[in-house]
Amino acid sequence: MNAEWLANLLTNNLIIDVNGCRKYPLRFVSVLIAINSSALRRSLSPDQPLTQFRSYMTDNSFKLEELALWRSCGIPESALILIVKYYAFDAKRYITKKAPIIYRLMIELEMAPSLQK
Repeated sequence: MNAEWLANLLTNNLIIDVNGCRKYPLRFVSVLIAINSSALRRSLSPDQPLTQFRSYMTDNSFKLEELALWRSCGIPESALILIVKYYAFDAKRYITKKAPIIYRLMIELEMAPSLQK
């Protein structure tokens, strides 16, 4: 895996909605960082209690109502970066081995300059 590989993968799975927003399918995001897609879908559900993941996303300026829309409309690029970062460093027992690699590649692609430490 290298930055060029990730750039191609992201480009091939990119969806641009009618408003010009860059989004990615939920299933693609789950495969990208090696998490269960149904677990991610449940995490975004409005019926779920406030979990660590949902708190993390709301702490980073996303509204709970937005999270629910991502289930069917796709995950915005800005949220993709935060989801990858969450599963790379903050998800405790749910941290995946693939997420830190993908996050570092995103940094190389300068997708996440504001998230660099």
